[in-house]
Amino acid sequence: MIFRIVKDNLNELMFIINQLTQIEYTQKNSILNKATIGEHTRHIIELFQTLLFQYETGIVNYSKRNRDKEIEDDKNMALYYIKIIQNEIERKDKRLKLIEEIEKNEILFETSYLRELYYNYEHAIHHQAIIKIAVNHITQIEIPKNFGVAYSTIKHKEKMSNSSCER
Repeated sequence: MIFRIVKDNLNELMFIINQLTQIEYTQKNSILNKATIGEHTRHIIELFQTLLFQYETGIVNYSKRNRDKEIEDDKNMALYYIKIIQNEIERKDKRLKLIEEIEKNEILFETSYLRELYYNYEHAIHHQAIIKIAVNHITQIEIPKNFGVAYSTIKHKEKMSNSSCER
């Protein structure tokens, strides 16, 4: 189930990117403190890539990601890498160690592949909510209803909607 949810989420991101012009994708946005949609997209992609690249070693360190400017500057590269992520995420769950660098200290956490995949999904949702703000600020494209909304929030709203209909 998690694989489908992540893939669907990334499909929504691709849907948005496909509608943007290259200029809109790379335009510095005042509402985002001069950040670009491309920068937020790169950040989403690189966290997924880090998890996938470091899966075999069993040690994940998100601070050691590529920060590939080409992804933020070229929407077609972003789309290319999103498709690769979608094709590679279905992996066996296994124990992982997560390294976080906090105030010059490395802290080691026990985690798992599926836990980190879910973290990446939630992290993507957060950045997609920001992307949605930028998109609404610069253009009038179609945005999926639940783009940038957490799965748990969607389910909660559905439950509340269903219970109010029963009254």
